[in-house]
Amino acid sequence: MNASLNTPGYWKRLWILYCKEWFRIKRNPAALMAAGLIVLMAFLVSIENRANQIAKRQEQLPCGVVYTLDTELIQALKSSKHAKKVRFIKVSQEQLAQGIHYPAKLRCLAEIIEQTAPGGDRNQIAITYKAVDANNTQMAQFNRWVLTEVARLNPHIALSQKLLPIKEQSATPKTLGKIDLGSQEAKGMIGAMMIFSAQYFLCMALFISFTGHERERGILQAMALTTTSPGQMLFAKLLFHSSVSILVSVLIYKVILGASWSFILPLFVAVIPVMLFSSIGFMAVAAIIVSVNKNQTTASLVGFSYLMVMGVVFSLASKFKAFAIVKNWMFESHAIELYQHWLGGKHMPGALVLAHMIDLFLLSLLLWCLAYWLFKRKGWRIS
Repeated sequence: MNASLNTPGYWKRLWILYCKEWFRIKRNPAALMAAGLIVLMAFLVSIENRANQIAKRQEQLPCGVVYTLDTELIQALKSSKHAKKVRFIKVSQEQLAQGIHYPAKLRCLAEIIEQTAPGGDRNQIAITYKAVDANNTQMAQFNRWVLTEVARLNPHIALSQKLLPIKEQSATPKTLGKIDLGSQEAKGMIGAMMIFSAQYFLCMALFISFTGHERERGILQAMALTTTSPGQMLFAKLLFHSSVSILVSVLIYKVILGASWSFILPLFVAVIPVMLFSSIGFMAVAAIIVSVNKNQTTASLVGFSYLMVMGVVFSLASKFKAFAIVKNWMFESHAIELYQHWLGGKHMPGALVLAHMIDLFLLSLLLWCLAYWLFKRKGWRIS
């Protein structure tokens, strides 16, 4: 009697292979922790970026109030409707006595010292006004605002005032190698590097680790002896690594950009296709490396060497024409340019954006075709 075997269909087998990859992630929590660490780094960078933007806005304010204690007068000045236009600087009594070198952009300021009487009440206020131009209208308005708050709190308080000039100071020269995280260019560059790092780890390093281990142990060859084809195994890996990569990349994109979820439509139209084909490019390189290296350790070493070679090419591309040509033939270059554009770090005309997208798609597909051919030919075999 012949017994017929009910073998699962193509899509059922594909789903089983896809779930197998998720179970491998479950058995290797360090991989998820590394991906989460990259997202956490993006979150910390975004916090630092927002703090720098606030500090930068404060530095642009032309007038300031210098004080030593958070008294009732200082609190009243801070709660005033004009407080957003004034910089508040807290210093110690010793610093104030020795003299403070103020920033060049500070055009007028008031040094406020409140003195306490023996009974404990603050009955004297000494205000030293300093300005680049004493006849400036801005200085007059600033003086009127401070005196109004003093009179409102205590009209009978003893008040002493004097006016001194602020010495002109040259602007602080920019330090070479220092990145201003408050600038849009820096935000775009850091965001692009975060997404690039996440995709390299999830689509290349993790792909090489998982697939190289399966090839070395003979798991791929054992599965190929069933109804599952090598192409189907590779397709399942493509679905798994690309889905995880896009999920993490979208989270980083959201954290760095700090936008509301209304950005979903342009994200799906333009950014996610770039993330998808960038992930495909990394997986193609990883599949090629695994196919030509039988040992998992060797394949992982070649994968990290590829990253170092990429860094050398990128760093020398601006100085040597040959490296610039090689860089233009690397899909990573086009992906980074597009990420910087979407994150606001580099503005490019629409024609150039379209050219980068076409180059990215074509190079990634070309690499994937080569990877598919190599994997079907020898990538799943032990020997």
